[in-house]
Amino acid sequence: MIVDVALPIPAAKTFSYTVPDRWKPFVEPFMRLKVPFHNRIHTGVVITVGQGDDPGLKEILEIIDFFPLVDETLAALCNWSSRYYVTPIGLVLKYALPPTLNVEPHVMLRAHDHETLHLNGLTLTKAVKLCGREALFRLRQRGSISLHDVFTGESFLPVSGTSTDDHTQQNRLFIGDVRSRLNHYLESISSAIDNQSNVLMLLPDHYAAGTYFKRALTERFGDRVLWYGSGTTARSRMETFHRARTQGGRVVLGNKSCVFLPMRGQSLVIIEREEEDEYRNEQGFKFNAGTLALKRAALGRIPVIVGSASPSLDTYRYAEYNGFQMVKNKWLLDPESREKITVAGLTSSAAFLEELVPVIKAGLIENQRIAVFTPRKDYGSSLMCHDCKKPLLCPDCQGVLGYEKEAGRLTCSLCGKSFSYEEECSHCGGTIIRFLRVGAEYVAEKLTDYFPDAAILKITGDSLKREMRRLKKSPAQSPLILVGTQSLSKLYEFHVQQLVLLGWEDLRKMGGYRSDEKMVQTLINLLDALTPEKILFFMERKHRMDMDLFMDMEGLYRQALGKRQEADFPPYRRAFLVEIDKKGKDRGDKTIKRIRDILHEEGLFENSESMPVLEKSMAQKWRLVLRGELEPLSRALLKVYGLPHVQIEADPPHI
Repeated sequence: MIVDVALPIPAAKTFSYTVPDRWKPFVEPFMRLKVPFHNRIHTGVVITVGQGDDPGLKEILEIIDFFPLVDETLAALCNWSSRYYVTPIGLVLKYALPPTLNVEPHVMLRAHDHETLHLNGLTLTKAVKLCGREALFRLRQRGSISLHDVFTGESFLPVSGTSTDDHTQQNRLFIGDVRSRLNHYLESISSAIDNQSNVLMLLPDHYAAGTYFKRALTERFGDRVLWYGSGTTARSRMETFHRARTQGGRVVLGNKSCVFLPMRGQSLVIIEREEEDEYRNEQGFKFNAGTLALKRAALGRIPVIVGSASPSLDTYRYAEYNGFQMVKNKWLLDPESREKITVAGLTSSAAFLEELVPVIKAGLIENQRIAVFTPRKDYGSSLMCHDCKKPLLCPDCQGVLGYEKEAGRLTCSLCGKSFSYEEECSHCGGTIIRFLRVGAEYVAEKLTDYFPDAAILKITGDSLKREMRRLKKSPAQSPLILVGTQSLSKLYEFHVQQLVLLGWEDLRKMGGYRSDEKMVQTLINLLDALTPEKILFFMERKHRMDMDLFMDMEGLYRQALGKRQEADFPPYRRAFLVEIDKKGKDRGDKTIKRIRDILHEEGLFENSESMPVLEKSMAQKWRLVLRGELEPLSRALLKVYGLPHVQIEADPPHI
């Protein structure tokens, strides 16, 4: 018997091994096992099982799982993910079946004959140490022992019936404010729980949106609400893992890792605010959890609800194309919403404090809560030498640098790398460095100078978890100033009297071809979460925008989708970013040449539909952006995988 095994390495192929006779009765696809590889022992996953033998192949060492821990739907999802995101199946399975998925300490043995009484009640971990894994496989095959999880006492068996196959519910895209979305979710979840089926609900984070929805669902459904993912203990995650696969009438909340969670009798998938960046996994296997959840629902024939105040264009088009029921609560178009908005013209961005300080002062006198949004989290960005007028750019990727004063570091807005701040121009040695744009750190510092006795909190992705604790302790009627980035839009139920948007129009320069989409999502999500009574825009007069366009979300989406279709950009074509860290003696030249040769061999440089959108060589990086049909691109890019210092990202958000 020969098995093809996927290993958790960046190689777009599987590796063949023979199976010793003692293991042949137990091996199945998608089981984990131990194999030798390059003088080391690796954990791999069986992809296919074939007959025959080859004495030139190495043997597997042992099988880990007593049965596959993924069902047919999740196995299909892993295979689809590998193709869709052009990622070797081994790296996909490393995420779907991670090393942290340690089930054995939470599975116990029950003895069914006199010979195995000494194993009764032992955890699987202890029993393996006592008897060896092979002996336990044979005892279980013979019926001398059975496996049960310690949380429910139910038999630990393969998941059966991943879907209730309920055709009475239609897939829905629900566009509306957070309270109407919550009520819609509660009604749908209640129906599922009454039928003893399970619900998977994706949330963008644990500490803000996660807390809000978990509290609301727990008030309604009690201990039937489970959490799987970050923010909980390993034991709590394993309890959710076992209850979801053996019991019905549960709702499982989570972020990215729960996309591959096996569930018994599932009847609904809910994706809340699928447009959030937190659904993007940026390490190893790069994917979007919202996209995977939609595919999981489709593969399992499970109804799905996508809820948002401002869904992504990709999802909007997907919903229309696939016949979703479109539920649109046009709460933004009522006259009351328009009357809240005031647009103040600034002569220049540098003059914002002169306009902002009187607004804050008046609000504090009236004991108001005020939120100030700015697109950037740092102290200043777009740094420039006063002497030679040249910008300070990232040495790796030539991205725009931002200055974080508290940390004393420069951070690249493009690649995310940070560097020690040296107040000296690398071009001319000048020591006077200016910045053209300011961020939350700068605004918070200046407002603290003006209002030293006021409570001022800085809310960014880095500080959200910490400041959430302080917000919960803040008296509801006390004045407060929040200064932050898009993280402000996660503060559900934190009502402010005034919302000030400072430099919101700069998002048009920061979002690439998704800029208008990003602008409307940021604006609407801020209004949705903070429910302001007054909205004040500070814009430079030369950059003032027609706010009616951004409040008419459907009209803007139609316009933006039309432009993307004309340009052959997502969601009408796939896009992939190929990036090389130019390291080593040849500065990446050999790798770049090899990539070009592969693309030529596949005809991508000759095909006008797949010609590179961008090819750029910088001091430390080389970038290539391709867009076109998935099949020829994936065929070529999987050949590129594994070349030195190469990274591939599907649907990059900032091109």
